[in-house]
Amino acid sequence: MILFRFFEISAAMAFLLLPCSLFAGSAELLVMDERTGEEITSFSLEDNGYFSISFVHSVNQSPIEEVYQVRKNGIYLVSCRFKSFGAGVATEIADGLVLERLEDGWMQITGFNLKIDYLAYVVGTVSDHILRIDRRDYSLRELCGQNRFILITPAAAIEDEDRD
Repeated sequence: MILFRFFEISAAMAFLLLPCSLFAGSAELLVMDERTGEEITSFSLEDNGYFSISFVHSVNQSPIEEVYQVRKNGIYLVSCRFKSFGAGVATEIADGLVLERLEDGWMQITGFNLKIDYLAYVVGTVSDHILRIDRRDYSLRELCGQNRFILITPAAAIEDEDRD
């Protein structure tokens, strides 16, 4: 009887929460070929959801992870993590940003609120670029092919361009 009651309550809660999930905001993140405009793949994120791109820096050969948030009007850089200072890595911190050394040996800069219309990469020339969404990693080299010029942008940005 207790088990039946548990399932009855669970079903009722699922029924009550279903409308919330149906109307929850979502955003679509597009990965496109920069030269042709072809859509390579897309990912769904919650509105204001986060994703990151990690790679090994081509000059100083150390790992970097950049964290972005997708908002209604674009992509925003929110933080950056790196293993070591060197060429191509921030050496001065602007007002409003915070640099901290993490317990795992990484350094992290937070406090960004930098709007970026799109991200542009040449995929995996030195090492792979890894797209992380909801704790899942996607190899951009596998998805797009090595040395491909790609853009990462919210679908809403493309739709806005089409309306102009």
